[in-house]
Amino acid sequence: MLDLNILLEFGVAQTTQISLIELGLTRSSAIVPSELISADSLSPDECLNWLRDNDWMTEALPAVAKQEIALLQDRKTATT
Repeated sequence: MLDLNILLEFGVAQTTQISLIELGLTRSSAIVPSELISADSLSPDECLNWLRDNDWMTEALPAVAKQEIALLQDRKTATT
């Protein structure tokens, strides 16, 4: 179980959101895709896989969140 203090510190309610923040997204941009992801306890690697395998770009997400997610994916692709 995720430590309640961590959830309170970051202002989120799911492990998936913490994982997205850990990957480098802002809290606001982490919450947006987590609403599309049905699993609430994904690891950072599982989040990256979900973002890679799903068509989140066609969803009605704020432009800033789409930009952050795309930059995240570019950074992660460049390092692998």
